[in-house]
Parts: sequence; structure tokens; C-alpha cells
Amino acid sequence: MTENKPVVAVFGAYDNENYGDDLMAHLFAQRLSEAGYRPRLWRGPEHGNQGRRLEIATDMATFVGGAAAVVVGGGVTLSNSNLHTYWNGLGALTEACEREGCPMVAISVGSNGTPDAIHPAVIRMLKSTALRAVSVRLECDEAWVRQFGKPARFIPDIVLTALPYRERSAIRDVLLCLAVGTWERPLLQWLVTKLTAKGLRVRAVSQFPDDHARAINFFRTPATHVRHEHTEQMSGLLRDADLVVATGLHVGIAALAGGAEFISYRGRGKTVTFMNECGLARQVIQAEGRFGKLCCFWKLWRLLDTFEPDPASCARLRDMQERAFDHYSFMLEHIAEAAR
Repeated sequence: MTENKPVVAVFGAYDNENYGDDLMAHLFAQRLSEAGYRPRLWRGPEHGNQGRRLEIATDMATFVGGAAAVVVGGGVTLSNSNLHTYWNGLGALTEACEREGCPMVAISVGSNGTPDAIHPAVIRMLKSTALRAVSVRLECDEAWVRQFGKPARFIPDIVLTALPYRERSAIRDVLLCLAVGTWERPLLQWLVTKLTAKGLRVRAVSQFPDDHARAINFFRTPATHVRHEHTEQMSGLLRDADLVVATGLHVGIAALAGGAEFISYRGRGKTVTFMNECGLARQVIQAEGRFGKLCCFWKLWRLLDTFEPDPASCARLRDMQERAFDHYSFMLEHIAEAAR
């Protein structure tokens, strides 16, 4: 029975309703369940996936209590930001694991492209005897983590395992997932008109569910808007698309996993590093210089108007996708080792 399975608690930013974080929560939960564990997630996500609801804990004592191990699962953990609830939770988690003698493993975590601005809670975790091993999703982070005396291994981003790969014979369906300013919206509408005239179907969606306060920041029009309801439904939209243009990295990585093309609109930090690692640097539209944002949509149109997939990058991505599954074996190996 489920109640008799050993619990593995999974910590992340899973209560913000952000597609990438929620997707990773479901990926960890599914693999742990398949391996005979009972996943317990930190504060979310509230919605289910593939007909299954997740066990959630909202206080640290319940979250760690009785757990065989804790997985710090995905996210820009090797960094700093204004997500105060996340950092406070990470600090409390490390203290609870030390107090309870509960081992921790960090899986598919990363910096924002370079590990130079680090929250004190991260340093505390990396120095803790409770932390047993770390898999990082950016190659530049591996040596930095090892400085803390922890086993560390670079494995391409776990979100590359999110969708089954499907070959595309042509680009017919474009999905936009763009957080933009008010002044950019008419320019993007012009771009949609041009793409539609070329015979493409263009749709627009938010990175957050439609009832989330931040959804209003994403470009959409009555003719292009498709609803984002929950993670599974959003993944379906990405699976159907042939090309995805997004401001969020993990929307794009999930699209790549499914075989679609990804253009990063105004990508920075971790996005630029990831796209360089997989040979897709030309598909990052960056805002450079004083008037860089004004030029972004023109750069995007020029790229879309002449877009051709790069076979070498496709082969490299397939290889990265195969290696990304090693996050799961790394996680299960170190959980089992810690439990001995």
C-alpha cells in the first residue's frame, strides 16, 4: 500500500504556479513513485497530473517528518533572487534535515549562468553534512559545487525528459509565450499578422495559468489566445507546436524535448548558457545596448521569416535528452546509498 512506502520529500518553488517549476515537481514525483517511494512535495503544486494528485506538506516539520530522504528538486538554486519564501524555506529545510538526520540530494539545480551571486541559504546547504550529492544542469556549475567537497555531476536539464520526442517535417504551428510590455503588444500583433499571412497558425499562451495574477503580463489577442489551465494541459500545447517563442527557459526546454524548435525572446543568464551548450545561440534574441528592447521584435521577425532548423543542433539535443535521464539514476542511487 502507498502508506507503507518510504517517503521522499521533494523541495522546490512549487507554490508559484509557474509552468517550469510545476513540471519539475511532477517529473520528480512520477519517477520516485515508479521507484517505490511516496513523494511528498513542498507546498504544491495543487493540481494533479495524469489523473494523480500529489501529497503536499505546508509546514517543515510535516514535510521532513518520517522522510527517508529529501530531494531539492530543480530550479535556479545556485543563485539569489527576491523569492524570499523559497530561500527561507531552503534555510529551514537544511536545519530540519540536520536535526532529524535526514539526508539531502540536490537534483538538476543550477545557477543563473554563473555562480557568483549566491544566497546565504545555498552556502549553508552546500556546507551541510546533510547534503550528500548534487547534480547540476549547467556545465559551468559542476566545478564550483565540488569546491564544497560534495559529489557533483553535470547532467543536461531534467526538463529535457518531459515530453517524448517527435520529428517535425515542417513548421506550421507557432506558439508564443511572451511576457512583454504594453508598448510591445502592437508590434507583436504586426508580427502575428505577417506569420499568419505566410500560412502559419499562431497561438499565444501564458507561462502561468490564466487565473494567476501574472498571466496578464503575457502577450495574447482574442484571435491567438489559448488557455493555460494546468501543467498537463500546457505540456499538450507545447507538444502540438512546431516552434515555440518564449521568454521563460523551461517552456522552451520542454518544447525542445518534444521535438519543437525554441526561440528565446530576450533570454539572459541561464538561458544564454543553456542555448550555447546545445548549439542554439543563434536562436536567442537578446536586448543589447540602450535601445536593445526596441529592436528585439525586428530581430525576431527576421529570424522567423528565414528560419531553418540546424541538423547538427538537433542531433546534439537528442544526445543531451538521452543524458538528461541520468538525473533520475543519480537521484535514486544517492537516496539508496544514504538510506543504508
